[in-house]
Amino acid sequence: MDCAVFDNFCSGIGIDGYPQLRSYNIPGRPETFNNKSGHSFMPGESNEGSVKTLLEKELSSLAPTGLPAAAGTSSPLKPQSPSEAPAPAPAPKFAPASEASAKLRLADAEVALVYSLRQGTALAPLRGETLVELVAWLRFLAQGFPSARAQRVLQSWAKVASDAQEATGELRRQDWLEALEAQMLDMIPATAAKDPQSHWRLCATYTCGLWTLFHVLLVSAAKDNNSSVALPSAAFALERIRGFVAHFFGCKECARNFMETYDSCALGRCNSTSVGRLDASVWLWQVHNGVTLRVAAEQGRPKPELWPSSSECPRCNLVAGAGNWDNQSILEYLETAYGQPYDPSSGWTLPSDQVVSGITSTADGLAIRAAKRPTLKTGAFAESIRGTTDAAVAGSFSGKKKSKKEPDFYRFQLREKRREEIVDHRKRNADDMETVKQIRKSKRFKVSSESWAGLLPW
Repeated sequence: MDCAVFDNFCSGIGIDGYPQLRSYNIPGRPETFNNKSGHSFMPGESNEGSVKTLLEKELSSLAPTGLPAAAGTSSPLKPQSPSEAPAPAPAPKFAPASEASAKLRLADAEVALVYSLRQGTALAPLRGETLVELVAWLRFLAQGFPSARAQRVLQSWAKVASDAQEATGELRRQDWLEALEAQMLDMIPATAAKDPQSHWRLCATYTCGLWTLFHVLLVSAAKDNNSSVALPSAAFALERIRGFVAHFFGCKECARNFMETYDSCALGRCNSTSVGRLDASVWLWQVHNGVTLRVAAEQGRPKPELWPSSSECPRCNLVAGAGNWDNQSILEYLETAYGQPYDPSSGWTLPSDQVVSGITSTADGLAIRAAKRPTLKTGAFAESIRGTTDAAVAGSFSGKKKSKKEPDFYRFQLREKRREEIVDHRKRNADDMETVKQIRKSKRFKVSSESWAGLLPW
């Protein structure tokens, strides 16, 4: 069962991570007769050793009603052939480090964030240490996430969580879902929290989106120490990322590996008395590359090229292929790839061409919906409008230059959706007119002039 889809059911029976196996009503195992939760088993956390060992033991006790053994084997489980080995995860789209690609990565970070706030919080009841960590995570994001609009929404979500913490000590899941669905995070629609697949800009998986979120947060931490705005330190940002992984990342084995790396001060995390942006960003970059190598080895795939490649950042790898990296060049690359524009006087901002539409909230909770009127001959209005000549339209916009900046993806989606609605409406209208025409032609009688004479006053 995919708990990302059936999150309410999974949270109801206490699923707190994946992969996880639940067994029910197994003879000789009284703990499996709990109708609600059964017996939980997670690979790597059980004395059984592996899922296969457990299943072989359980299924052998069910013969002859259990699963039949595969042909040529004594085990009821068919051995996995090399061709059935796990396929590598879809690769993200390639985009050179630039201001334009940094915008796309910020959007992917926001998609991963809203998805994690819905799905990750379903892994355990929101009370006690889990609720404390959620409040701390949201408050950190509301202060350090590199988008002023997103910060306002994150502040409102943090208030929902902290109010529940102070009132009852528990945040009901239904209340939390209602809070998430009431507002968009920046330009990310609420539907991304349920299924992010159609909302990625460069990433193709949730894991990629999370790495993007972490890199964005660390690059943004303490971006301008001379500003009047107090930004979270890089060390605090790393601490909050660890807390998030520990409580809200569903892959328990992945979370355990990350925490072991963090807590053991691996890769020189604790070498510096003051962890700055360079130390934190480069440390996470090292962890990211390490995970990529480990997963490839576990899946039996060739050793992947470390990131960034020599073509992406020629100055980063001092000796090509030797893994001799220049940390300062790495930080500069990460800042270009993930950094966002920042105004020391007012905080995080976005280019004016992206401030187009959306829902924001004021400090007193008032929701403001803003939208820019689409221009003619664009998006949904690309088709000619009846009664308007091309010359007239062209004349009304003469002298205006087209923007060379990259169009916003969600504006494009909304325009295309509106255009499809207009086209569909016109098609249905034409069909209705044709139906009326056919009905008129097929009428079996006509009103005679004598009949009309009896109805009229003369």
